[in-house]
Amino acid sequence: MDLPLQDYSMLSFCQTAKRLLAVDQEAFVRFVLCGRYEDHRVILDPLIDTVDPEDTINITRDFDSLLAIVEHLKISSDLALYPVAKKEDTLTTDVHFTHQFVSSQVRLSHFPDSSSS
Repeated sequence: MDLPLQDYSMLSFCQTAKRLLAVDQEAFVRFVLCGRYEDHRVILDPLIDTVDPEDTINITRDFDSLLAIVEHLKISSDLALYPVAKKEDTLTTDVHFTHQFVSSQVRLSHFPDSSSS
């Protein structure tokens, strides 16, 4: 008996797999490896919920490992790289310091009061 087909987006496939892994490992294996779930066959369709080419996307990722492996990184759009400090190097309190000094060499400027004219 052929089971009916049911399309899954990448997101719905991963969500279902994660839920099954937590509650029923046998069902998880049937779903992920065999493409069978409940009363249907699983069809993973990567084109469901795709992004429109006209949409603007802002994605943040950690690429340091990739940059260490790849000799020539081929990209088709602008790539902005921002260094991120290690947490232990990040300031956790305000850093304010003050110093009083006295100098007879500094003259104060005098600005005439424009409202008195």
